[in-house]
Amino acid sequence: MAKKKTAPKKAVTKAATTPLTVNKAMLIKRMQTAADKEGMYSNGEELRKFINLYNQVITDALVAGEKVQIIEFGSFRVTDRAARIGRNPRTGEPIQIEATKNVKFTPALKLKTSVKAKKPAKRVKRGKK
Repeated sequence: MAKKKTAPKKAVTKAATTPLTVNKAMLIKRMQTAADKEGMYSNGEELRKFINLYNQVITDALVAGEKVQIIEFGSFRVTDRAARIGRNPRTGEPIQIEATKNVKFTPALKLKTSVKAKKPAKRVKRGKK
C-alpha cells in the first residue's frame, strides 16, 4: 500500500491564535473615530483624562466596598477570599495562604449576547427630553 502524500503542517504561531488586545491608546483612537461619526467633538488628551478619571472613580468605589453597575455593560464588585492551606509545588509542603480581596466582573445581558453573536451592539439613539 502506498503512503498518501500530505501537505506539510503549517506552524501555528502565538500571534495567529492570540486575540488583539486593545490598550488605552487604541481605545482613545476608537473613541475619537466613534465621536467623529456621531458629530461630537473629541480631543485625544481630553479622552485620555476622561478614561483615567473613569477608572479612578470605579476604583475608589470598589475600595469603599461599593458595587459599581454600568447598565448594558456589567457590574464590578469586591469579593473576599478566605485564608486557606495550600501546597508548595516543589516540596509538597503545606503553606498558609492569607485571606485576600478580589474584583469580580459580571457582564450584562446585552454585552453577553453581543459577544456570543460576534457583532457589536447597536447604539440606540434616544430622543431629546
